[in-house]
Amino acid sequence: VYITKEWARSRDINNAFQGTLSSYSLTLMMINFLQRTKPSVIPNLQLKMNNIDINTFELNLNDLWNSRNSCNLGDLFVLFLRYYSYFNYSRIISVRLANCIINSSHLNFKRKFINIEEPFNYSNVSRAISHPASLYLITESFQQTSQLTFNCKELN
Repeated sequence: VYITKEWARSRDINNAFQGTLSSYSLTLMMINFLQRTKPSVIPNLQLKMNNIDINTFELNLNDLWNSRNSCNLGDLFVLFLRYYSYFNYSRIISVRLANCIINSSHLNFKRKFINIEEPFNYSNVSRAISHPASLYLITESFQQTSQLTFNCKELN
């Protein structure tokens, strides 16, 4: 996630005050990607840990999950860039469901160009992205960097 945030900052797309992605939005995008990669890198903890108080629970991920994904970090970053280069941004990115869902009629997701569901209160954490120019800047950054990394053999 750190590398993703640094990349986004270098592309000027990591500033919610300027109408681009917040660090939290980028983190949720990365989590959603890692959940959806085949085989998945991380589990959907909300499904695995249903009805547990997250304020008092201590988590040992090794007891819950062993990923069978063999990609290195460099490959995962390149796949992340490619995934969001061609992503259908009319869909809602949902970590809670470990999926992408069709845009609902919920008020938090109307007239926004990127929709990322907050996994605990279901609001839109990317609501700052409300102009087509912001969406263009973000998608162009993903596409350009994805193209640059396409021919790299080893990024780890």
